Parts: sequence; structure tokens; C-alpha cells
Amino acid sequence: MTVPREFPVSARPKFILLCLASLLVVAIAVGVLLPYVNRLVYPTLPPLSKEIEIPANPSVLPDYRDSDNLGAADRIRSEPDARAYVEALVKVWGPHGNELPGLPQFEDRLARAEYAAVRDPQKRIPEFLVAKTFNELVNLWGALKSSRVTVEELHAFRIIASSFHYSRSVARLADGSVGPDCRPTEALVLLNLLDSGGGIQPWLRERVRNRHWPWKFLMRYEWRRPRKPTKPGLRPLNGSDPAFEQGLQQRVKFDLARRWYLTNHPAFSFVSLVSDLFGQLGIV
Repeated sequence: MTVPREFPVSARPKFILLCLASLLVVAIAVGVLLPYVNRLVYPTLPPLSKEIEIPANPSVLPDYRDSDNLGAADRIRSEPDARAYVEALVKVWGPHGNELPGLPQFEDRLARAEYAAVRDPQKRIPEFLVAKTFNELVNLWGALKSSRVTVEELHAFRIIASSFHYSRSVARLADGSVGPDCRPTEALVLLNLLDSGGGIQPWLRERVRNRHWPWKFLMRYEWRRPRKPTKPGLRPLNGSDPAFEQGLQQRVKFDLARRWYLTNHPAFSFVSLVSDLFGQLGIV
């Protein structure tokens, strides 16, 4: 039988130092990697004035600026206040107003949910649920899969959309940044903007993807050549810009898919669509 040798006394200090060094390396790795992984999982994009390029003509999308003042959190002190904001949004969504069947009931449900979300942040709708709901719309219309959105893309889109359309009514954190969840009205506004624009524009999708390529490399083990850096600052996208053309083509294809679905499903109705969206978003 082999008798284990006693650990040399002279080697013990070295062993202890080695253990301490290993613990120090692990602590540094955790302190550096955990914030990095957290930022990758839920990114916070830099200020618009430094990093994000804005299309020159956002007027193709609905304009929520007039109703935004009514949606500010400090303006909604009661359920009737929330109802006034909801009614203003309905005017933006379409010219038919109360001609739509079942609309008053939907407005009541949305106003109650909106007032509850203003009072209690726990009643808000997480971004992943909004992204999932829009992706279900993409599947319903039979649009291209390229129109689907990720949570990271949706968050980037919210930063831009809110700065253009509803800067006062967007759900924010204590530091003023756009939070990880939405009030019910904002969730529907986002769905409307995404549906009107055919999803996330390719230029924004590319920007989000480029900011996270190291993580993609680690996850997929595929080499990506470094891309040319873009000049900081805002620059409008013009008609000759490839990103503008890609966005236009995506929007046209999405619109054609939606029209084809509505033409071939005459039983489809506004009531069934809104009921389904409310159900998926948890608006009771």
C-alpha cells in the first residue's frame, strides 16, 4: 500500500499564495464579466446624439405627439384622465372613431389597465411580451421572418420612437432612461408603429447587431470581420442610401402580406384582432 507523502511545510506558503491569487483572478473576472453579460442581455444604447442614425422622414408613421401631453404620468391622476388619453390615441389610430364595433368596451379596458400601470409599475407589460406579440402578428400576416424583432431591437426602437412620438408618456426608470417594460398604451403604440413600418428598420437592426458581435462570436463560434467605424452624430438617410432602400422594401413586403391576409380572410375583424392583442398583452 502506498502511503501518501506529507505536504512539505516549505511549500505551504506558496500554495496559500497560489490559492489567494486564484481567488483574486476569479473575483476580478466576476466583477468584469457579470456587468458585461448583463449589458449584452439587456443593452442600454448611448444617447441618440452620439450613436444612432435617424431616418430623415419619420412622417410615414403615425404621429403621437399631440396626444403625448395627455399621457404624461403626472397628468393621469384618475381613470377618467386615462380614458381621455386613450380616446386621443384612438383618433391617431384611425379616422373611424366610434364607428368601430366594440370600441367603447376596449377603451374602458385599456383605460383601467393604463391607470393601474401608472399607479403601480408592476402592472406594466415587459418588452419581451410586446416583441412576442408583434412576432405573432408577423406570423399571422404571413410576412417575411426578417420582420420579426428581438427584445434588444425592440428596446432600441423604443428609445427612438419615444423621442419622436411620445417622450412624455414613455415608461422611464428613476434615472430617466427608458425602462424594460411598457404601460399598456405604449405597448399598443409600439405594435402600431411596428406594424405600420413593417418591423424594425434594417439600419437599426444592423446597429444593434454590430454592438453585440463579440457575444455572437462566443455563442456561435463564427468569425465576423470587424466593420468600418461610423462617424458619430445624427445623419439623415436619403433615398440613395442602401439602408433606406432596404427599409422601404421591407415595409412594402410587409404591407403586401397584410393585405393578402385580409383579402383572403373576410371573416377576420377588428374585434377579433384587438381581443387577441389584449389577451396576449394581459390587458383585462
